[in-house]
Amino acid sequence: MTTLVLLHGAWHGAWCWEPFLDVLRSSGVDGLAIDLPADEPGADAERCADVVADLVGDRDDLVVVPHSLAGLYAPLVARRLGAKGVVNLAALTPEPGSSGLGQAKRLASIYTQEYRAAPVVRHDDGSTSLTPEIARELLYADVDEATATWAIDRLRRQYWLTWTQPCAITSFDGLAYAHIACTGDRVLDAPGMEDGAARTSAPLTWIPGGHMPMVSHPGEAVDAVLAAIAAW
Repeated sequence: MTTLVLLHGAWHGAWCWEPFLDVLRSSGVDGLAIDLPADEPGADAERCADVVADLVGDRDDLVVVPHSLAGLYAPLVARRLGAKGVVNLAALTPEPGSSGLGQAKRLASIYTQEYRAAPVVRHDDGSTSLTPEIARELLYADVDEATATWAIDRLRRQYWLTWTQPCAITSFDGLAYAHIACTGDRVLDAPGMEDGAARTSAPLTWIPGGHMPMVSHPGEAVDAVLAAIAAW
């Protein structure tokens, strides 16, 4: 049985995949949501890959599905696991030899103007967090109030070493790729999604929803991920 290895993005945890997993259970495909060490100051891409590998164990027939920031180290994780490929779900795509920060300087429109102007809370230890109001506006504008509260109450601080360190992979050779972007995303903008798809020579599919489709549109997100894998 294929297992989707689900990697959350910044400020989140494995919990954000719960609606997605609820839909996935009827598909005949398994899912494993990983709690990544986003709140560890020294957690780089290798540390994240170690955490994932330890939790995946001896499972095989794997596909890595990163969200947002986790896309930057998803190919490293995929190669560590021997996964068949990566399906980006509203996720960044690394550029070999460059950091996420370097990419954003090259192509500022990776991110929406709304996100770039948002007053993120910056802490003295180098981590950041979001106020409930900004989280609601940027991440959870397309869900009901109860769902937004459920999610926002679980957000945590985020350290950014995986954003500032250069990507360790040299190419995407031998790794299948697909990209899923969201029409109402208030964080990642279309030029960045198109740039990542072009860099990996992989298809880009658009689905409804904002930046958290696994919460707001889990049915469409599951269908798109499974369709991408079936097309490989």
